[in-house]
Amino acid sequence: MPSVAGSSGSLTLPAGTQAPAGTALQVTLQTNSAGTVALQSAQRRSSAVGSTNAQLYVVLQPSHTVTLPAFPAFAFTVPPALVLPNESEYLAFYDPAQNGYRTLAGPVTVANGVLSFAASPGPVTFSGGQTYVFVLYGVPAVPGNPVASPSSVGFNLTGQTQIVTVSEPNYSGTFTATSSNASIVSVAAVSGSSFILTAGANAGSAAIVVRDSAGRSSLVDAGVTLTFGVVR
Repeated sequence: MPSVAGSSGSLTLPAGTQAPAGTALQVTLQTNSAGTVALQSAQRRSSAVGSTNAQLYVVLQPSHTVTLPAFPAFAFTVPPALVLPNESEYLAFYDPAQNGYRTLAGPVTVANGVLSFAASPGPVTFSGGQTYVFVLYGVPAVPGNPVASPSSVGFNLTGQTQIVTVSEPNYSGTFTATSSNASIVSVAAVSGSSFILTAGANAGSAAIVVRDSAGRSSLVDAGVTLTFGVVR
């Protein structure tokens, strides 16, 4: 496919494609929906709902009717700025007979600057003189739950401390942490993702709850065992 704005790509028709002799297939790669239907105004299934991040449009115009046993396979070479961090990429297909887009393939992620979509099951027929559109678009990956390391902490002396670090897939915000019983184990922030746990004066157990800005949470089990004896 021709290059546009630092992006290029390839389209591979599957073996067994049937087309009359002399059939020409015009292929255009573009960064906007000019001459086509914009992705965000079309019908989409749940994996694409809310996505307006259409990145590349592949426009096909066959001169004669072509029947393919499967959809074409695509590979896109894209500049780093095109795909946002923690974003999953999908390929949508616009069929004028259905008057709407549907998600055809994905999610995939960038590997060495390349996004590859294998051929999706067919068959599919492209009618001569009609315009068909494939769209590459991104959807932010859904964050998981916070993960604390270590996930359990034990103390045997008052005043002992332990640093706990929190991470979360596909999340770049900060975290908060609270203790269910600060007289056993207290907690204080060191940074947006690190906390210091301090053993209190009382023995027992406490739950340290870490939360992200959306309220997703996980627990750190903390306990204090104090041993008293007489030294002779």
